Amino acid sequence: MKAKTLNNKEFKLLLTRIDGGNPNLQLRNRTIIILSYKLGLHAKEISSLTVGDVFKNGTVVELLNLTKDQTKGDSQRELSLTNKLVQDTLSKWLESLQDDFPHLFNSTMSLFRTQKRKPFTAGRMAECIKLIYTNAGKEFDNCSSHSGRRTFITNFANQGIDLNSIRVLAGHTSIQTTQIYIDENPVMLANIMKMA
Repeated sequence: MKAKTLNNKEFKLLLTRIDGGNPNLQLRNRTIIILSYKLGLHAKEISSLTVGDVFKNGTVVELLNLTKDQTKGDSQRELSLTNKLVQDTLSKWLESLQDDFPHLFNSTMSLFRTQKRKPFTAGRMAECIKLIYTNAGKEFDNCSSHSGRRTFITNFANQGIDLNSIRVLAGHTSIQTTQIYIDENPVMLANIMKMA
């Protein structure tokens, strides 16, 4: 079964539930989910991020450069971090990291850590994301670490962005792979049929 995609209302509800959850994990979990939904990152990519990937010269960078080692598809890609929600959330998270780890905070430090304060592996990140959905309630039962990525890709497709551009943003080598991620929108399909 494909991971559930979320509409805007469901995404806002998810963030509200995260904000009402464990106070020690709220900001970390919110940041993880926002990177998943707004950048379409895989769990592996989120777990591989370092402070230096997103923070330079005292500010959040505008362009995230993912190396071949960081991506699932073994291909380098660049993503804009200029979305206001991404910028604001990352800024708050980095400030929190500086406060919590003043002696460890540097460009090579893992951006996210487990509750045991260890860097995430890809598998542990996928489990963490699944737990975020589980704790958010039954509305998110069919969500997984792929939900953010599928929503990211589907939203662009529903806006009429060409598949090749979406493919590049997703880091796919083929358009066929990108098409697998797109959730069919019955309302959009019905509107297209009205034009026939």
